[in-house]
Amino acid sequence: MSAMDDLRRLQEYARWIARENSAETRSVPPFTLYRGNTPDSGWSAAIPHSGATPHRPALDELRGALGSVNGAISIDFFEELFPDLPSALQAAGCATPRQVPLMACSPAMLRMPPAVPGLIIDTVTNTSPLTQVQVALDVNAQGFDPGYSGHATVEEAEQFRRTLAVARAFVARLDGIAVAGGMYQALHAGITRLDGIATIERYRGRGIAAALSAAMTQAAFAGGVALAYLSAANAVAERVYARIGYRRIGT
Repeated sequence: MSAMDDLRRLQEYARWIARENSAETRSVPPFTLYRGNTPDSGWSAAIPHSGATPHRPALDELRGALGSVNGAISIDFFEELFPDLPSALQAAGCATPRQVPLMACSPAMLRMPPAVPGLIIDTVTNTSPLTQVQVALDVNAQGFDPGYSGHATVEEAEQFRRTLAVARAFVARLDGIAVAGGMYQALHAGITRLDGIATIERYRGRGIAAALSAAMTQAAFAGGVALAYLSAANAVAERVYARIGYRRIGT
């Protein structure tokens, strides 16, 4: 199977998981809009239809359909499948598209990194205690925001735990301390996406992110996944994922 075939499969998965995680969808050809699944969520993302060429008129129609939107809405797409869309977005006055590497891994490609002494990785499911779910949410929030000092509420933990019937969250503990977290999304058509991989700032540079990402990927493969993918936030993250077998296949 070619890289373009894989990209088409991943784009369809992206549309599927967005629909699964949304309370409402709306078609504004050639886009589908997705509304978040919390009561106060607005339209949060738009994804172009496969094979579409969304030029200026379609973007103007999308803007009109949205009307007044609180905050920004993201248009999520793989550039190789929609090569004309970045220039169309800029011509329509949208923000310059943010480009991040799209990386994928198959079971044959995965390379387990050296063990990190004292590191244990816990799996969080829809049957885990709420306290464990709260830890998963807190360590993830702190990994992305070093200034975070809050604590996930019971309601937030209950809501997140309900999403883990098929998806899985993970917490990496170093000598008993929660230091990193992440998750993989629900499996569909042999594909999953890894999300929210973050290490608390003072524990970075010790191989924890690589160990966690590899363990998450290995667990996904054991659950029936044939292709896992993720986006690398920066060059450092891209090198971490490359060390465990992920390869860049798109943008």
